[in-house]
Amino acid sequence: MDVLDRHGKLVTRYTEEVTGDEAAAAVAMLAGLRVRADDWRPTATYDRTALPLAWAKIARLGMDMKDVLLARAMAPATTVFDCDGYTLRHGELDDPYTGKRLIFDQVPDRAEFRIELDHVVSLADAFCSGGYRWSPNGYNWQNLYNDPGNLLAVSKNVNQSKGSRNAAAWLPIDEFRQRFVIMQIQVKVRYRLSVTQSEATTMREVLGVA
Repeated sequence: MDVLDRHGKLVTRYTEEVTGDEAAAAVAMLAGLRVRADDWRPTATYDRTALPLAWAKIARLGMDMKDVLLARAMAPATTVFDCDGYTLRHGELDDPYTGKRLIFDQVPDRAEFRIELDHVVSLADAFCSGGYRWSPNGYNWQNLYNDPGNLLAVSKNVNQSKGSRNAAAWLPIDEFRQRFVIMQIQVKVRYRLSVTQSEATTMREVLGVA
């Protein structure tokens, strides 16, 4: 699976398999995060509609981040593009959360009900984890919304089932569980977000730390 920056440049490539060194590095990163009580909530109210959320445009490719990540998630042998060379018409991918094969077809009222880009650390969770302190017009929200390291193409049904829950309340299939937790830790470190006590406990268990 490829990870791109906002300019469409490949920054890293990773697989579902997690090495011992990766797991150990993630545990060390987790230890540096602020831990809050499970029942703590900010006094501010989360309102997604008040945030400046929009897909970043990638001028070099003539498309936005959503288009790039969706196309990159597809198995290369299955992709069919429009005559412009980048608009995805058809593709198939293995949902990392369920392992099931998903099919994308750019047919009205069909594709949008099958595949969505999920924010691995949801915006609502980010808000409770420290985003409530961010300026609504600041760069953090827009960066988090478009961060390739926080986005995965998955089934719409599974995305909605996951919702805003953190790792303590929701995890994908076993084969992707460690990678999922590592991605969440990396995002929370990158944006200086916190974890709940139960979330930190679950993450350590998934990474093989008692």
